[in-house]
Amino acid sequence: MTNATSISSSKRHSPYLRLLVTEDHHSSVAGITDFLHMQGFPCVNVLSCDQVKAELNVDAQHILLLDINFPEITAESLIRSLRRQHGYSIGIIVLLPSDSPAERLAAWRCGADNCLVRPVNFDELDSIVWGLYQRLRQQNTGYGNPNTWMIYPDFEALTPPDGQRITLTGAETRLLVALAQKNGQIVSREALDGVLAPGGTPGDTRRLSVLISRLKKKVSTETGMTLPLQTYRNLGYAFRAEVVTPSGE
Repeated sequence: MTNATSISSSKRHSPYLRLLVTEDHHSSVAGITDFLHMQGFPCVNVLSCDQVKAELNVDAQHILLLDINFPEITAESLIRSLRRQHGYSIGIIVLLPSDSPAERLAAWRCGADNCLVRPVNFDELDSIVWGLYQRLRQQNTGYGNPNTWMIYPDFEALTPPDGQRITLTGAETRLLVALAQKNGQIVSREALDGVLAPGGTPGDTRRLSVLISRLKKKVSTETGMTLPLQTYRNLGYAFRAEVVTPSGE
């Protein structure tokens, strides 16, 4: 398993996500922030243009959720400034007060990646943030090669190389993390039984077999891809592909 915090190459950056959310107590941003936290997205509330620029110096994949004009600069001017400095290595989502085509065009023309209309549809926001995160991760970190899978313990999610999101159970997450930690080596059934939640009886290997069978079927059904989890009779299991587990702060 490749751990994000151990990578030193200047060509790779941390795949860890940070959402910068503009603070506006007169809007629905508080509810949006609460929702994003519930989904596992780490959020930082930003109060000024200078704070936005300072937070972008942290090594992470950043998405700015821009809801307001700061006193010192308009939203459009800020977006243009950030694009000049960072290009498209950061994501920018703009919240609009109405579904006016003119407002959407203005936001896109100055460099926004996506626009959402208040009140925000949370399912749409979740999908847009995840998709944008995967684009940034593959574009900026070098982990987008054809064999790299990503396991996100904090999100309880797995993504194949194409960036699709597979929601995992707690047991599935623990299983995959245990396999990833062995860097493709075989892990015994006994060791994997030990990482699963209590509930089985000693020597109950059926629980593990059922879990793995269901996980493989889930991945195939949802993505059309084959989970590279290899079974070795009488020995155990191994994850036979490059796998990265992003580490947060």
